[in-house]
This record gives sequence, C-alpha cells and structure tokens, in this order.
Amino acid sequence: MLGKYIGQFKTDDRDGMTENLAIVVVGGKYGFVDIAGKIVIEPRFDRAWSFENGFAKIEMNGKYGLIDKSGNVVVEPVFEDLSTYYEEMATVTADGKMGYVDGKGKTAIPPQFDEAWPFFEGLARVKNGEKCFYIDKTGKEAFAAEFDDAWSFCEGLAAVKVDNRWGFINHSGKIVIEPQFDDVSSFDGEVARVVKANKGFYIDQSGKFVRE
Repeated sequence: MLGKYIGQFKTDDRDGMTENLAIVVVGGKYGFVDIAGKIVIEPRFDRAWSFENGFAKIEMNGKYGLIDKSGNVVVEPVFEDLSTYYEEMATVTADGKMGYVDGKGKTAIPPQFDEAWPFFEGLARVKNGEKCFYIDKTGKEAFAAEFDDAWSFCEGLAAVKVDNRWGFINHSGKIVIEPQFDDVSSFDGEVARVVKANKGFYIDQSGKFVRE
C-alpha cells in the first residue's frame, strides 16, 4: 500500500494537513498521506497525531512514541506519554514521573519530575511538589531559585509567580521585573501584556509602562 494513491480514505478530523502530511485511517490503523493523497507512512499505528517540528506522536498497545517523516520510529512506544521535540529534547512520562529523551531517542534526563515542559532558550521549567524551577539539558538546576509557578523562557525572560504575584527573571534566575502583577503574558518582541489592579497594559523588558 505504501506509495499508492487512494481516492477514498478516512482522514482524522482532529488534525487535518500539517507539515504537508495528513493522518489517514485504514482498517482501524493510522498512517499519513501527502497532499496528493499518496500514502507515505503505512497505516500501522493504533493512533497518531499531527506532525510538529518534523515528528509525530504515535500510540501502540497503549504506549506512546515518536516517528519522523519517513515513518522511522525515533522514540520507541514504551512511554505513558510524551511530547514532540523542542530544541532536540522531548518530554516523556514513565511510572508517573517525567523526564526527557534526546534527538536520537535516548534518555537524556531520567524521569524524576512531577511535571515537565519543553525546553526553550536552553532551559526547561519543571515541578516537584508545589515548587517550580528550571533545569538545563543535563538535568541540573539552572540556578538556585524556586517559584510558586513559572512559564517558559521567551525573548530572554520568563514569567514567575512569587507570593501570588507575577514578575520576570532572566537566564541567570535574577528577578529583573519585581513580582507585582495579577496576570502576565510572555514577552512578544520587546513588550509583554500584564494586569495589575484589574487594568491591562504593556510593559517593556525593564518593567516600564509602554502603552495600554
């Protein structure tokens, strides 16, 4: 069947065409077709998700892995859950704990966190218990600081929550905008939208008011 053009097939309505490939279901198995309707990845998976950053999540026998656009299994389907790759690292879940595999599918950081998010700008936010902190790609804490909540880095800064107020830190973990806001968004370019005393406005990377 691989490489054949098929005129009638069931596509997965959840996703549609992404990265020039669409999920197809044949005989209850999931694969992928290109924009012309040619099967490029044989339907053989119990379930599949759209491609993102060149990889797609697949399910086999209740476990999850990743494939590339050639249909090669990059991460064997042995995990309880996983994300696609960001900065050549993907989060995986095993025995209720989260860790990371590298671009070759090998364990880079063993599952040890209650929660973990993708790497951005070389750092990832993770959580154990009630505290969030950041790690580098070796799994070491990037700096000695913990937060009530935290977001991923963007434009060199990350939003963190301390005593129910949001502020921003840099890559060294230094607070560069004091926690004072009720809500924030990540920086988009040189500005971020924040909320304080029920008023929304934009600030620059020094924390100064820019505009409403």
